[in-house]
Amino acid sequence: MSSRVMKRVAVGCLLVAASVGLPRGPALAAEEPAKREVATEVPPAVQRELERLRSPAPSDRASAAYALADLGDARALDPLAEALKDESREVRFSAAWALAYLRDERGIAPLVAVLREDDEHFPMTMMAAGPLIRIGKASVEPLIGVLKDAQPRARYVAAKALGRIGDPRAVEPLAQLLGDENEDIRKEAADALGQIGTAAVVVLTATLSSKDNPIEVRAAATRALRRIHDPRAVEALLAALDDSDALLRQHAADALGYTEDARAVGPLIAALRDASPKVRERAAQALRQRRDPEAVEALLAALHDQEPDVRSRAAQALGEIRDRRAVEPLLAALGDEAYQVRWNAAEALGQIKDTRAVEPLIDRVQHDPNDSVRWAAAGALGYLEDKRAVPALMPLIDEHNYNLREKAMWSLRMITGQRSLKGVTEWQQWWEQNRSAYGQGDEGP
Repeated sequence: MSSRVMKRVAVGCLLVAASVGLPRGPALAAEEPAKREVATEVPPAVQRELERLRSPAPSDRASAAYALADLGDARALDPLAEALKDESREVRFSAAWALAYLRDERGIAPLVAVLREDDEHFPMTMMAAGPLIRIGKASVEPLIGVLKDAQPRARYVAAKALGRIGDPRAVEPLAQLLGDENEDIRKEAADALGQIGTAAVVVLTATLSSKDNPIEVRAAATRALRRIHDPRAVEALLAALDDSDALLRQHAADALGYTEDARAVGPLIAALRDASPKVRERAAQALRQRRDPEAVEALLAALHDQEPDVRSRAAQALGEIRDRRAVEPLLAALGDEAYQVRWNAAEALGQIKDTRAVEPLIDRVQHDPNDSVRWAAAGALGYLEDKRAVPALMPLIDEHNYNLREKAMWSLRMITGQRSLKGVTEWQQWWEQNRSAYGQGDEGP
């Protein structure tokens, strides 16, 4: 594959990933094709590429088509359309790509045909998707047709493109794809429905609620509803939280964390006692998202869960809620056998900002065997802004661990107000001049 084609593959992938600033969802429908009202004189750059489009060398013709897309001049549309008849497959593809990129509908059918090619052409498939997304609503019906293609990657890319376009016409076809045999396609269809938004809620809720559907399909619907945050889905999600299948309960707990409906709090608290560790973990995470003080007592109990990941999520949630009832239990969690629990307990104490945590956090900075915990404790001390921490943080400024070193200097800036100090040397010089103000003699650290 030529370097120019490789470049276009990258551009196509970027368009699919939306990292070039394409608007999401229905906004794409408002895009207009290149205007045909143009000045009489053809700019030299456009004229040069139009001449290259007639070159005897296929690689030159293909390169010229891409260049004309970059130049964005409407006078290139008819010559590019003529190039769709070129004897070279590469030229035909580049012309179709350029037309669709310029939002001319004559590029749609050839690019959709590329989507249907077999897997060895997958880079081209991704390259074709970007302009189809860019052209917007005119691509919707052809892309819907691809959702039934025998090639899994064709279905995958079509679902991704339809999600980016965000047209409600794709809701029912994408909902059918939630039952696809391929897990990646099910996930992509759910994500696409989530991007389409509220127009998909009724179909997704019905899909979730029907116990005739396989669990994987209902779970995919739940993932999509998590993204939409529509109150109409709450009843179905609450029912799913009580389902006999643990996977579905996990996804329901996750989705309920993103709704503002007060009805979700009690069931999520109850889910902290679920038989499945994964469900308990997701419930704690959901309560972290909601930041509801009603959950504090249950989360404090979850700090004693037998599973470290549940204890860790409970500590995170308590930090987000910022209730001082959590301080002493979180201080105890600083001694947990699992490093991730100590790490999140330290961060939570920094969020709550209770000075009872200063000395225990200093102890973690100085003695914890795990650098991630020391990093979290150092950061928490910065939020507490207590000068007692300065002597413990100063030795970290020349630590071998870059992240720990940088976190220590950030906390020192927060505590001392020396926001302009940056490097190790500047801090060492400052410390030589100010150590006595922090209770350190000439021979201190």
